[in-house]
Amino acid sequence: MLSVSNIIAIICDFDDTLGDDTTNLFLREKLGMNEEEISDFWNRDVRRLVTKGWDPPLAYIDRILKRLKKSKISIANSDLRELGKKVNLYPGVQDLFSRLKSFAKKERSSRKLMCRLSSIL
Repeated sequence: MLSVSNIIAIICDFDDTLGDDTTNLFLREKLGMNEEEISDFWNRDVRRLVTKGWDPPLAYIDRILKRLKKSKISIANSDLRELGKKVNLYPGVQDLFSRLKSFAKKERSSRKLMCRLSSIL
């Protein structure tokens, strides 16, 4: 039996989809790395794991966690929210969810479509 839901999820990978790359921003802002250190991070540290068969995102997350632990830096959600305020979003992202809500309301009136849209930006 087919089940119908009134919730639609739209899930996007953030980096280079909705805005500029956030990983290098994190490395600079939270780990205090300069451009040379960031280059070594990707081209030496992360690449070493990837050549061993690691999935690239898991490799760089592992390396970030190791650096955080070694430097005894703790990161809270509030730190990530503050960092997120510095990310350059691509054109159209700021009003994407309001446009989706408008679309859903229009469709609901013509096709009885019911959905709830929420965003975390």
